Amino acid sequence: MRRSSRPGFTLIELLVVIAIIAVLIGLLLPAVQKVREAAARMKCSNNLKQIGLAVHNYHNTTEKLPVFSYAPNGHDEGGAFTGSLPPEAPSKHHSGFLYLLPYLEQDNIAKQYNPTKSATDKTTPLVAGGPTNFDLTKNPIPTYLCPSMPMPDAMGYGAYCSYAASRGNFQYATDASGAVVSTPKLRWTADDGMMASAFQPPPVGSATTVGGSLMTINLMSVTDGLSNTFLVGEKHYRVQGSTWVSGTSNLDGTDLTGKPYTGNSNYAFPHPGADTCEGVTMTRMNTRTMVGKSTTVNAKAGTVSATAGTTGTNDATAWFRNTALAAFSSSHTGGCNFLLGDGSVRFVRETIDMQTYKALGSRNGGDLAGDY
Repeated sequence: MRRSSRPGFTLIELLVVIAIIAVLIGLLLPAVQKVREAAARMKCSNNLKQIGLAVHNYHNTTEKLPVFSYAPNGHDEGGAFTGSLPPEAPSKHHSGFLYLLPYLEQDNIAKQYNPTKSATDKTTPLVAGGPTNFDLTKNPIPTYLCPSMPMPDAMGYGAYCSYAASRGNFQYATDASGAVVSTPKLRWTADDGMMASAFQPPPVGSATTVGGSLMTINLMSVTDGLSNTFLVGEKHYRVQGSTWVSGTSNLDGTDLTGKPYTGNSNYAFPHPGADTCEGVTMTRMNTRTMVGKSTTVNAKAGTVSATAGTTGTNDATAWFRNTALAAFSSSHTGGCNFLLGDGSVRFVRETIDMQTYKALGSRNGGDLAGDY
């Protein structure tokens, strides 16, 4: 009896099949990545909408917008504030994102967080025997985290966050002759964003002993229109293209040398300088250059040191217009998601005209935002 045999694949046929499969996978991968990024951008947009609802609910309760920092002189420390801070702000460095936690179903953190201490404090719980700020901020809050943003290799600070309040625009104050004022308490103009520093600098020409005052910002203060004014924008935890020259993680002591430099964007506390839970619109979106008060350095060098206390100019080369620590930024290609005052979310291209961008950052500049 003759046994029939079925021929198998030859080596060439097998290689051809493998090659075809490889080509198909290569064609599918970009499509899968695009779908994944689209889903991440949608989730990011939804996070911002939730933050917008929390802001409006907070405003309905308190009749004001969350304040980001009570630091004297707004941007700089500027010396001790001579007035009285409101009861909800036991510290001049106090993030408005903490105010929003009860409206984001995070009341358990809000009630136990000690706002007079940093996010990394391990010794002073608000309630005796309770969790410290370090314990409370070890895990991120999902609403404050864009899914496209890579998680840090080692956390430099706790409470890391993908979003920052819009402080709008500020610059060095000038006198009648146009010269920059060097007196610390009079050095900066007031923030003009929706979620700004509450500190109102004294008028230029005032005595140096004048301490300024606090201002209350509410929705009625946004005379440029809620649909034309940024409320919150994306701010990448990492300064893209920059690495640490030296340093260690504040939380676990990990050596950070050569690793991506973190901008320390977090929801827990601001810093004198718009480099944590605040962003500004006089700095171009997705800026990568690191600039100090008198020293400009290459981002890839990772150096962020600068001469402190040095005044400069308000022209296009001014450090506060060119530092990555102040800029809104994201992991999305070509731009960032922004939450507007009316609760809507827009993806804004990084190529946006700067005059339009600055107008969107200002709540009461009277300037037209234009198309974007």
